[in-house]
Amino acid sequence: MTAIASGSVCPAKATVTVTVTSVATKSASSASSASAVASATPSTCITDEDAAQVVNGFIDFLTHTGQNFNTALANTLLADDFTDLSDSINFMANITLQTVTFPSKQAFIYGQGSQAPVQKVQTLNIWHDCHSITWRWFLLPGVGANVPVAGINYMVMNEKKQIQTNYAEFNNAAWLLSYGNPQCKAAAAAATTNGTSSA
Repeated sequence: MTAIASGSVCPAKATVTVTVTSVATKSASSASSASAVASATPSTCITDEDAAQVVNGFIDFLTHTGQNFNTALANTLLADDFTDLSDSINFMANITLQTVTFPSKQAFIYGQGSQAPVQKVQTLNIWHDCHSITWRWFLLPGVGANVPVAGINYMVMNEKKQIQTNYAEFNNAAWLLSYGNPQCKAAAAAATTNGTSSA
């Protein structure tokens, strides 16, 4: 399970607007030419539509694994220098805390692609600024106790609007209980009684 941001602050949702202002000159043709060049330059800022598309792609990574994992999508959505950091995963996988979980795109494709698919993913919030996306989510593993899991991803984007770094944190106690780790039962039972499951 990868997914999302320790030590980060969720930015307030904002619509990023890029405004190009041309300085008026005595030559109308020069002003027209400058405007044409400016309009032909694509913005590298993340839009609401970009953010939604990235999140939907990440959901696909979680719900379609094994033979159904979309490697082509991963190669498109993830940067060539992609890294993934998650102490939630590191703890479960016996990886040293505060270290990189997946050091490359290839490692992520292999690691996430070999997981069991989750049953359901619900997006709770998406925030973004020009070069990052924060995604808060809720999912059902679809196995065992099927305890609800809440989490958050903070994704740093490159200028090609690909995920360069993914920071993911989630309620791994609930995750472990669903996969048959009874030591997490007490915490999960308390969360269920209170009607909440927090990351």
